[in-house]
Amino acid sequence: MKRIIGFIVIALTFYFGDIYFPNQIQVGSEQTLILSTLLMTVISSILSLFIKGLTNSMKSAVKNGEGETAGCLGCIVVAIGLPLALLITPMRLWICESIFNDFTINGFWTYVILSVMFVMFGLREKDKDKDDE
Repeated sequence: MKRIIGFIVIALTFYFGDIYFPNQIQVGSEQTLILSTLLMTVISSILSLFIKGLTNSMKSAVKNGEGETAGCLGCIVVAIGLPLALLITPMRLWICESIFNDFTINGFWTYVILSVMFVMFGLREKDKDKDDE
């Protein structure tokens, strides 16, 4: 369900960005909108599996005597995961722009705003998943 909501958020962001900010985000067709959103979602899924594996390996490495993980592990994961996400999200956008000829993002600040927005939405979704468990 999280991936479906993420897909919808990315698609709506690109769609409304194309309508309200045509100088910054241009999506040529509905097909490009769907394919670029799908590509962003697939890359995000692959990277989240990588981060989850990294987190699990860190948990097993930081076990204390009672079998509980150290309290600072969450800090370490956020300290690594947040900057990594902020670096990878512009790359995902750039990959979409490179692959699709009629998908264009203009300007440094457009990349920054979209990256921060996608990362913050992703963190919010992960917090909801933790609450559900």
